Amino acid sequence: MIRTPATTFLAFLLATGCTTKGAGSGVDEDGDGHPADEDCNDEDATIYPGAPEIWDDGIDQDCDGVADVEGALCAADLTLNFPDGSSTTLDGCTDWDFDASFEYDPDDAPEVNDFTFTLGATTEADFDCRIELAQEGVCGTGFYDHREATGTTTMVLMDCSGVADEYEGTFDGAQGYLRIDTLDAGSTPGSFAGDPLSTTLEAHLHVWTDGGIDLEGDLALTLVQVAGDGEEQTDCADVDVDVDGDGYIALNFDGDDCDDADPLTYLGAAESEDAAACMTDADEDGWGDASPGAGVTPGTDCDDGDASLDPADVDVDGYSTCDDDCDDTDSATNPGAVDTLWLDVDCVPGLTGDLSLADYTFVGEEAKDTAGNYYTTADDDDGEGH
Repeated sequence: MIRTPATTFLAFLLATGCTTKGAGSGVDEDGDGHPADEDCNDEDATIYPGAPEIWDDGIDQDCDGVADVEGALCAADLTLNFPDGSSTTLDGCTDWDFDASFEYDPDDAPEVNDFTFTLGATTEADFDCRIELAQEGVCGTGFYDHREATGTTTMVLMDCSGVADEYEGTFDGAQGYLRIDTLDAGSTPGSFAGDPLSTTLEAHLHVWTDGGIDLEGDLALTLVQVAGDGEEQTDCADVDVDVDGDGYIALNFDGDDCDDADPLTYLGAAESEDAAACMTDADEDGWGDASPGAGVTPGTDCDDGDASLDPADVDVDGYSTCDDDCDDTDSATNPGAVDTLWLDVDCVPGLTGDLSLADYTFVGEEAKDTAGNYYTTADDDDGEGH
């Protein structure tokens, strides 16, 4: 047998009792089958990815990044936009914690009552960069208004990468919402107090400060942790995002309705004027109120309580019904026209022109045969009869 350097090294390993387990992906010091570059603690054989979690010992046995939690999966890319135009994205699952309370029932599956979700963007002990999300009055999926005290988002931006010095501080999201898309605590009825309970949360968070700091992103979390004692849910904090029932969502929830208390105010209400603007159209004539409420784009309707009046000039004579055009289908009739002896066209009741019979020359069988043709001498500047 010809010995090469490789075969000589293999013989040495076999002779000394060493193996090549984990070769190519790192050393496996604790012999748990997971090399050091995968094992979060390669000095303890009870700690490795997927290991059974020992509850309430403060140790992360399954290497999911959180102690006393099993099978955790977390995703939370949160984008911060600042008034100066700068922005940065935080990975809120760098160092996170989730705590929930539940309501138990002998006939129904557990339901989440409230929760706190700490989304840390750094593991450095000397740095403080996190988002604190708390929601009370949880009643399943839906929208939760963070203008109310039941929902709060605190942005701790003291040491966040990409945040300018002037924005380093702690800020409360005074406006915005949390939208819960999925919230599941299993399908098994009964009490889970003191027992492991699986919880899944999928949501969208968008809040902003009065000073213009904006935070938005999707949240996704799945974990198993020991559930606490049950609590009865008394009040639900989820809200109706279309209070006036006009089919448009209020601005605070990323909708287009600038006045969700008025069903006649919404994006495109005045479609004849500006379909891309949020206006009030009380008379539903397609034109926006010229003097609407606060936050609503003004239109040009001179009387939004009368559908017969609007700024349209249908006959293109330079006058609309808002300009007192009494017949906006006839361009010869408008407030600027002059009545003739027989035609009332100036939109003032009665013949109000300055001409009289003496101003007319009649052409017919007799001098004043009104069945013949006539023309005004007042308009015949050159005296040729036309």
